[in-house]
Amino acid sequence: MWKTKSRFEFSKLVAVASALSSFILSAIIVHCTYKGIPCDNVTRITEVAWGATGLSNAFYFNKAKAENVPKNIFRLYKGLPKELRDGIDINQLISTLIQ
Repeated sequence: MWKTKSRFEFSKLVAVASALSSFILSAIIVHCTYKGIPCDNVTRITEVAWGATGLSNAFYFNKAKAENVPKNIFRLYKGLPKELRDGIDINQLISTLIQ
């Protein structure tokens, strides 16, 4: 069969790009400070870039958590002994743990 190429998630791309821009802007500020060059405007832009990095990380981790909840529930269910598994409805377990 055809192998499917794993796609790079857009949310991960946004998180990486915002972190990279924040690190680059921080390096520019450190360099300007070391050389004695005034960089007030770059400092303001860097503050906003770090805010965007924090926000994109929060959204990415929240999305990843929501995607991994069903996987963790199935792992929990499969780890139970056979006697307990027979008495548990998997749909009820999912609805209880997601709330």
